[in-house]
Amino acid sequence: LVDAATFASSATVERFVIATGKALLDKLIAAGCRFYAIGPETAAAMRVLGIPCAAVADQATIPALVGQVEKDFTPKQTSNQASR
Repeated sequence: LVDAATFASSATVERFVIATGKALLDKLIAAGCRFYAIGPETAAAMRVLGIPCAAVADQATIPALVGQVEKDFTPKQTSNQASR
């Protein structure tokens, strides 16, 4: 399915919910899709519409939103990997 979805406004959250429908949205959530918000208002809209917010961008910009997704999807090094 989908690994991540980003939302740049409350309106995009609303349109996404309408476009996907409840059954597909529930399937995405159950499959582990991570959802990201550009700012706190967008995250609030996600909560109201039943979409879990994995993270909110540090700044309300597209580059910051993309950076948050990259950060979450970059494999983390363990102390054993770092010492090799």
